[in-house]
Amino acid sequence: MKTVSPQNLKNQILTESVKILGQAGLDGLSLREVAKKLNVTHQAPYHYFADKGALLLELKKMGFHMLNEAMQTTLAGKKTPAETVENLGLTYFDFCTQNPGFYRAMFSATSTGESVRVPEAEQAFACLKKSIVGIQASGLLKGRDPEIISMICWTYMHGYVALTLEKYPVIGGKYDARELARKMIKEMSALIIG
Repeated sequence: MKTVSPQNLKNQILTESVKILGQAGLDGLSLREVAKKLNVTHQAPYHYFADKGALLLELKKMGFHMLNEAMQTTLAGKKTPAETVENLGLTYFDFCTQNPGFYRAMFSATSTGESVRVPEAEQAFACLKKSIVGIQASGLLKGRDPEIISMICWTYMHGYVALTLEKYPVIGGKYDARELARKMIKEMSALIIG
């Protein structure tokens, strides 16, 4: 077994876990498998994580923090409210498809089958809701619940990301995945906003 400095080992465990999740999914991830890939003792990861659930929770927080930062950057741009919603949809699509390991951790359930909500996820959702509230301030979607509209937008894109990561040939595979995401977001925006 190789010797890894304690300062770096936790980061290496997290990095390797994201790789495993991206390639093999949740079933492929175990602390023992991470230790094997890092060529350290099978007990080494347990110094930082009590179990797979604790590891996934850390990755979930990291992933949502990164997504939130990407969405905040999108919000900072000078766009119309409708363009902002569309750009947030693409930001979500790009982040999730470029980081499948984080995506799988972010939406994983605990060993008891429950999904754990983390503040970082709430912050990312708040970015989307803020853009919907902006649309309402411009005179559209009056009387509609911005939280529900935000949830519709989120689940819409989430479902397409899941299909994309599973390489499911949506509409017979005649579109590039990102181009189809862009078209779908534009159409959803038109349906919701008008």
